[in-house]
Amino acid sequence: MSDETIRWKLFPFSLRGRARHWYDLNIRSMEGDWKLLSLSFCQDFFPIYKVVDLRTKILTFRQGDEESLVEAWERFTYLLISGPDLALQDHVFLQHFFIGLTKKTLNSSLI
Repeated sequence: MSDETIRWKLFPFSLRGRARHWYDLNIRSMEGDWKLLSLSFCQDFFPIYKVVDLRTKILTFRQGDEESLVEAWERFTYLLISGPDLALQDHVFLQHFFIGLTKKTLNSSLI
């Protein structure tokens, strides 16, 4: 079974209330197209101001003064999965994570 098929089958179980109602009304028009479904869902339930806010948080990421490298990475990866696809390549995300690390982490981790 493909990843898209698994997503398609599991997606409705993650929905409640208004989101489930939206799904029930729109499922037939999607004709089994996962990309169309996910794009349409994100447009309706993840408005542009949230996308802009998330993108800004990722691109201006900064490690906290008392935050370990592992904690910073966990917080950063949580940002990456907390919204829709931002259409940036992985190396761009990694560059912004690296830029946001403290000098203390860079000095101790990259020796």
